[in-house]
Amino acid sequence: MRAEVSDTRMAIEDVLGLKPGDVLRLDGQAANGITLYADQVPVHRARPGRSGLKRAAQVLGPVEDGR
Repeated sequence: MRAEVSDTRMAIEDVLGLKPGDVLRLDGQAANGITLYADQVPVHRARPGRSGLKRAAQVLGPVEDGR
């Protein structure tokens, strides 16, 4: 399982050209929710948060078509 805030598409040349300190700008914000994936399949929308010192996600509902 993984949680994803946002994603981006990049050409392989750009990925291979990344170096320490480079910044990738993503359009998503955690406040807008996250998507929980099982393997490569999006299964739930969630709200990011914390449980004590650990990161957590509160499931809001299933992923709808079009995310």
